[in-house]
Amino acid sequence: MKTSATICLLPQLRAGPFLLHADGFGELGRTCGRAKHMGFDAVEILFDDIRDVRVESLRRILDDSGLRLASLSTGQATLAHGWTLIDPDPGIRRKARNFVKDSAALAEALKAGVVIGCMQGRIGPDRDRQETLSLLAGILSDIAASMTDGWVLLEPLNRYETDVANTLADGTALLERIGSDRCRLLADLFHMSIEEADLAASLRAAGDHLGHVHLADSNRGPAGAGHTDFAPVGRALGEIGFDGYLGVEALPRYDADTTARMSLEVVRQFFDSAAVYSVDFANTMKEVAR
Repeated sequence: MKTSATICLLPQLRAGPFLLHADGFGELGRTCGRAKHMGFDAVEILFDDIRDVRVESLRRILDDSGLRLASLSTGQATLAHGWTLIDPDPGIRRKARNFVKDSAALAEALKAGVVIGCMQGRIGPDRDRQETLSLLAGILSDIAASMTDGWVLLEPLNRYETDVANTLADGTALLERIGSDRCRLLADLFHMSIEEADLAASLRAAGDHLGHVHLADSNRGPAGAGHTDFAPVGRALGEIGFDGYLGVEALPRYDADTTARMSLEVVRQFFDSAAVYSVDFANTMKEVAR
């Protein structure tokens, strides 16, 4: 199974659920090298001002590190600036849309995904839900229409963060409104642990719509730090033929190296059926926790 590490370049989000942090673009090469050394195949990056990023510069960093770009996040613009794609203020909607379009253009150039999570925003009780969903679907449809090698990755979030798409079924319904084969779902196992009755069944139901998975435990710590049962999740992904990335996105309950080690051991234990490992998983977790 292909794996990716999240890298955040925004200092104000250091307490967020991201594996690695880089102090600006100049540090990105070193941080990508660290992700490769940890054992990851790709990275998911959160940039502050996407307009400052040049395709060839980023491509060179990835090539030098031996990594692929799995996706670009857009939620940092919501967390840092308050922008969402359905904000009642058309000026804020325009800023959000431009940020997503610029991110999508960069993702397209590198055959990667652009993630729409926090950018969904909130509809609230005072707006027409169907009209607002149509507005969001139209925006994402336009962005997806510009992509032939990249993807729009719609990430359902838990009820405390959005009221747009909370479950994979909600996300699938929104994809049907969008009507583009360049749109896929991003299944975050932490959000799913809050909203889904059965993680494995929801993943099976999502089927071909699934394009990316965020690997986190029930407490949003690294896989192995909570009570999520990853065995049925791994089986479900195998049954639907999932071939996207498993991205490590977890709160910094441990240092980055420990988080990476715990997460990748779960991948090996439950998701990578092509390899046989002699490591006893329970003993490994006990050792890490000491």
